[in-house]
Amino acid sequence: MPTRRELRRLIGDVTGDAMVLTATAAGTISTFADTARLADRGDRAASLVGKLLYFCEGTAANLGHEAAVTDFASSSRTLTFQPNAPAAVAQNDVAELWSTTERVGSVGAIHRLINYAIKQVEDVAGLEEYNTAATFNARTGLLAIPATWAEIGGAEWTASGGYVREVRDRWLRVRPAGRTLEIIGRGAALANRRSVRLYGYPRCLPLSADTDNTPVDAAWIVNSVAQALTLAPSWRASDPAAAERRANFWSTQAALFRREVRSARRGLGVSLP
Repeated sequence: MPTRRELRRLIGDVTGDAMVLTATAAGTISTFADTARLADRGDRAASLVGKLLYFCEGTAANLGHEAAVTDFASSSRTLTFQPNAPAAVAQNDVAELWSTTERVGSVGAIHRLINYAIKQVEDVAGLEEYNTAATFNARTGLLAIPATWAEIGGAEWTASGGYVREVRDRWLRVRPAGRTLEIIGRGAALANRRSVRLYGYPRCLPLSADTDNTPVDAAWIVNSVAQALTLAPSWRASDPAAAERRANFWSTQAALFRREVRSARRGLGVSLP
């Protein structure tokens, strides 16, 4: 499953808005040198000055720091940025260089768009999971459905010898508002005093850290965010029509991939609040 960092970089690769830099030497609280990836620029290169530098790997104190590039020295291939980072840049620190002019306002905006794309499919993209097994009591007949699930599939009970049997749908009653599953009739008699576990599909959660991952299809997220990043600033672009054509392309791609977002599912298929 893709992490937030992987999704963000894919978005930057697809739109051409980001470049990943690795410090090839120790820097300071306001300088970052990369002799490998910044080799073909001149002093104060327009392709670098004014861009957004985002620290994402390496020195812990600097993670999440955003700064604007204010200068570039081609002789040492060193960026100067402001505001200062909390700690001096260490060799092998990793930062992303993002376009800001008429394009990306902040890395936070990209993260919000990623979570918005997840939100749109949160109930249909989760992968099947089981809850913790419990001994079933036919007298009460009720089992609690996990609060994180968006859909309940069904129930299974363990017979003698360890064989797992599925409770047939006709013996199951779902109470969505109460988030409970009731086993009735012969199903309750068979599962009584047996180990029973439910299976269902969790609601996909927003990503709050770079290492958080999601089961939502990466292609859907990347194309959806690429469309939004292109369309939102199109009105102030030097060629609005061209920007809108690019946005329409990503929108078409996103629509195609959204069809693949829904995970394969079995069982009752009852949605939960």
